[in-house]
Amino acid sequence: MPYPYGKPLKRYPTEEERAWLWEDGNFVGGAMILLVSLLSFLFSIVATALYTGGFLTGEDLLSETLGLSNTRFLLLYGAVYTASLGLPTLLPLLLFRKKLPRFRGRPSADITVNALFIGMGACYLANMIAGVFSGILEQYGFYLPDAPDYLEPTPQSLAVNLLVMALLPAVLEELLFRVTLLGTLRRYGDGAAVLLSALLFGAMHGYAAQSLFAFLVGLVLGYITVTTGNVYIAMAIHFANNALSILISYAQLHLSDMLGGLLAVLCVNGLLLAGLVLLIVAAVRRSPLFRMPRRGTLRAGALAGGLAGTPLTVLAIVLLFLRAVYLNFCT
Repeated sequence: MPYPYGKPLKRYPTEEERAWLWEDGNFVGGAMILLVSLLSFLFSIVATALYTGGFLTGEDLLSETLGLSNTRFLLLYGAVYTASLGLPTLLPLLLFRKKLPRFRGRPSADITVNALFIGMGACYLANMIAGVFSGILEQYGFYLPDAPDYLEPTPQSLAVNLLVMALLPAVLEELLFRVTLLGTLRRYGDGAAVLLSALLFGAMHGYAAQSLFAFLVGLVLGYITVTTGNVYIAMAIHFANNALSILISYAQLHLSDMLGGLLAVLCVNGLLLAGLVLLIVAAVRRSPLFRMPRRGTLRAGALAGGLAGTPLTVLAIVLLFLRAVYLNFCT
């Protein structure tokens, strides 16, 4: 039998399932509305409050770091980012009285190692694909903004960058997208849950090339979370992907351009090769990583229409679209 759960016939939802679709669609839409709103406005609100309280001057507001040192600015950004991701994770669960799904499986050591290296290799492959896509977009005048660089050649700066730019996104984004949203949507099938949560993860990033990269990574992390039953592996991959980039940048501050570039090439290519080798080994050994996910029983159109047709989901789609238009065409 090609599917461990059988190959179900696709059908239209029952009355009970329509009620689930309505509730889950509003739940996911509400979480995304809150996320987009906080990502778009919370930092400005905090900066305005600091200005009103006399902690910042008008000149500070015009500064990229609000007149703060890079380290202090990153700590402030980290606090705002935590609220922006944490509230959409917790508040909808409380308002809809949902219990947080559990992804605390205990895969064997070899499965964990395979998943980590395969996931890292897949992340860098996704980055290469997004880079090609970004190059195509640049030919038509769509440029990604330069990523702000707050890294300084000190251990304190490295530690704060790892905390704010690597650890916080790994924990908070995985809790929201791979636990709360993916976990909520799993009742409609693992494939649908992974795909939809990855689409939302990509849409959150706004810029076209970044959204493609995040979507591809979301597919990988969602699949690994489902097959291993453990979200901590996805968190580790997410953290390692971000942390390695920071560590390479930190090393390059102390190396010549040639050595810094060589280090980056060796790290990226080494991870790609390790991921490919372990992927082949896992396939030959028929690793549980390759088990077919549980399939849903609803027709794709009925599922998409049921989830996307709720009021909060419609509003979330509109806000995500407007944010993407603003970021890609107005900045």
